[in-house]
This record gives sequence, C-alpha cells and structure tokens, in this order.
Amino acid sequence: MAFFCYRGARSAEDRQAIKKLGLAHVAVKKLLEMCGCILKSYHLITDNFFTNIPLARYLYKCGIYITGTLR
Repeated sequence: MAFFCYRGARSAEDRQAIKKLGLAHVAVKKLLEMCGCILKSYHLITDNFFTNIPLARYLYKCGIYITGTLR
C-alpha cells in the first residue's frame, strides 16, 4: 500500500510529463509504481478526474484494468 500528497510539479521532468499526459495520468502512474502494482493484474476504480482513454490504454499495457465514471 502507498500514498503520496501531490504538492505541485517539483522538477522539469514532472512538468513536462504533466503537460504531455495530464496531471491525473502522472499521479496514477507514480502511485502504481510506488506500490509495485505494475504487471500484477489489478483492477483500478477511479472517479471522473482520473478516467481518460490514454490512461486506460497505459494501464491495459501494464496489465491493470480500470473502471471509472465519465463526464
């Protein structure tokens, strides 16, 4: 289990990733990497802030399924 509090982009790399992928994508990716959930067949449930097609595609490639609300 892991958690982190987002307090803004600290590095130029983080700012570029957020600009390219969006804050939700970067936050989910970091959290999953922190807890070692990549390639372990988990199912992620999200609200509409975190639900988007690019993130769903990324997670599917990582062996993670996603269910979320849409706007």
